[in-house]
Order: sequence, then structure tokens, then C-alpha cells
Amino acid sequence: MGGGGYSKEQYSFNSPIELLKALKSVGVDMVTTANNHCFDRGEEGLVQTIQNLKECGIENLGTHLKEEKAYVIREMNGVRVGFLSFTYGTNAFANGNYMSPDHRYMVDLLQRQELSNPLTRKIWMSHGFGFRCIRKAARKLHIGQFDKQVYERREFANKEMKKYRDTVKKCKAEGVDYIIALLHIGGQYNSKPTDYTREMCEYSKSLGVNAVIANHEHVIHEIEWNEISSSKFCIYSLGNFLSATGVIRNPYDRLAQYSVAINIDVDRKIERGVVEASYSFIIFCNHLDEQGKVISEPFVDYIDKCDKHIREAMLREYLFLLNRIYHTEGAVYPIKRENPINYSGG
Repeated sequence: MGGGGYSKEQYSFNSPIELLKALKSVGVDMVTTANNHCFDRGEEGLVQTIQNLKECGIENLGTHLKEEKAYVIREMNGVRVGFLSFTYGTNAFANGNYMSPDHRYMVDLLQRQELSNPLTRKIWMSHGFGFRCIRKAARKLHIGQFDKQVYERREFANKEMKKYRDTVKKCKAEGVDYIIALLHIGGQYNSKPTDYTREMCEYSKSLGVNAVIANHEHVIHEIEWNEISSSKFCIYSLGNFLSATGVIRNPYDRLAQYSVAINIDVDRKIERGVVEASYSFIIFCNHLDEQGKVISEPFVDYIDKCDKHIREAMLREYLFLLNRIYHTEGAVYPIKRENPINYSGG
């Protein structure tokens, strides 16, 4: 980020440092950089991104310049909150950027990079007739995960999962009251979370993570929470916060123009000696502004500007998304800027 010029490839991302300056100016002081595009420009791009973040006074987690702890602790309202960020992969199968063994500290991974086995990679990527036949046979026989999308493969993960477990353990050992895990996992435009997404969220909670914020699937998915205790919370996908998808680019039928922002309020109940959390979310909508630029705006603000025809369609989409989030069917909800996740305390 901040150098190397613009991308020629469709899904190889690079942004100018002005983006970071803009984020800082509106109050962003920490970001996660562990995602499937963090290695699009290789080690040089990852290093420059972190350096530019530091220059702008923004802390990052999930990628590193050196071997260091993979979590950040912040104190909020007298509550020590730990943050960690891990990704399922780095699109290595597409960008060809594989980390050397002595540089694997650079990205907090949940498994090895995609197609890290050279033979498997050759079978996957080769256009030769023989390799095409092998792939076709493997798909029919369900061998080697060739019947899955590359980003949904399960790679070897012993070392990576040990690091993940150890990160949660070390974070807890520093006396944190509440842990938030930001996980970049899942498929793309799924109608439901992938099995892997669900498994990782449940596993994270079993380790002692209090809130799991997952993302990558580009559409909003449901929220899981404990109605008796505020100690366990999960959302499987936040959607696309700012993207042309669903606005001027396919797919148009997956509601990829919508996203949610999660609000977590933590507070220490001194009289009871416990930490409680409450949760809410705001639905955002991507659309074109008067200059033809894609912008992200809270749903309640944008719908007031729409004509009757568009407004009726958006209301149907809004209710569909709320029913998905709340695990309901056919329920009617009022339009709110901020929607609560009910919790009565415990």
C-alpha cells in the first residue's frame, strides 16, 4: 500500500497512502491486515503496507515485519481487550507469492498457503491435456479436493493451528478480560457460511475467544450469540463494506452491496466483579453517488433519498437480511440505524 503503482490484474490490490491518511483523519487507529490479498505484492508490498501504517499512526495486526506476538491489547472502560487476526490464505495460487520457511512469521495463517505442495500446484495450474484429465478424474472421484474452489481447500495446518492456539493462550495469560478474533475465512457469495467457517468460529470460542468477527464471503451472514451470557458472540461474515460488486459489477443477485458494522460495548460490573458486553449492528449499503462513484452509506440514510420503486425493493432486501442475521423467517422489523442483539445480562 502506498507504492508500486496501480494493478493491471483484476484481483491484485494496491492503494495509495492517502487512503491511510483518510482513515486516520476519521478516527481509525487500528486495522487488521491479515487477509487473502495481503501478499498480492509479495514481501515488498506487505512490508511497505506496515511501514505506511506506522507512518500514519495506525496500528495493525495479522501481518508482521519480524517475529513478535500476534495480538494487541487495548484497555477500554477499564476492560482489557485482546485483538488477534488470522487468515485462511494469501491467494498464493493466483499471485505466485509463497513465503519462504524463515519468513512465515509475516502473515498469521490458519493453514499453509494455498497449493503449497508443488506437485498439487502443478496439477491444479497446468493447462496440459494430461493434467486436465487428472483434474477431471480427481473431481469425479473426490480426490485431493479438486472438486472444491481453491480458496475452500483445507491445507496442512498443524503449525499454523498451534500458533493460533498459543496466541489465544498467551493473550489470556496477560490478564485480558475479553478477546476478539478477526478471522478472514470462508467461500465467496455463499448463501450460508461454509462448514470451515462454522468450525473455526466454534473452535475459537472453545479456546476462550469471546467474539469472533469473520469475513471474506462478501455477503452478510447470520450472527450467533449466547442469550444467557454475553461472553460468546460470532458473526460469520460482515459483507462488502465498500465494493462495486452488486452495484456496477456481478454478481447482482447476492445482496453483495450490503454490509454490517458490528458495535461491541464492554463494561466491567464492579459490584459483581464481571465483564459484560452488549452488541449491535448497523447495515450499510453501497451505491452510486451523483458523481457516479461507489460509496458506502448507512441504509437508513440512503433509503430516504430513493424513489418509491427503489425504496420498496430495498425494504424487501432489508427484511431479508435481518431475517438472515436473526435466524428468523418472514419476520417484520422496523427500520433502525442501529439494530440490537438482545442480551439481558447474566
